[in-house]
Amino acid sequence: MKEEVVDKGKERNHSDAFLVEREILAGWIKIKEIKKQIKIPFDLDVGEKSVILLAQEQGAQSYSRRNLRAWRRK
Repeated sequence: MKEEVVDKGKERNHSDAFLVEREILAGWIKIKEIKKQIKIPFDLDVGEKSVILLAQEQGAQSYSRRNLRAWRRK
């Protein structure tokens, strides 16, 4: 998600991209690498897929309602 939010956001001069980058550098936001890539059988943005994969790696038991709706829709 860093690439999507910070890197591309800075290219487009979005002020929130600079804010998020500052919080990453300050240690408030942690960057986690996804260790295991799996195929998600429906169309989601890269950021949404990353959140689902990271949540699975971290043992999360639930996802946001928006992502749950996407899982059920397909």
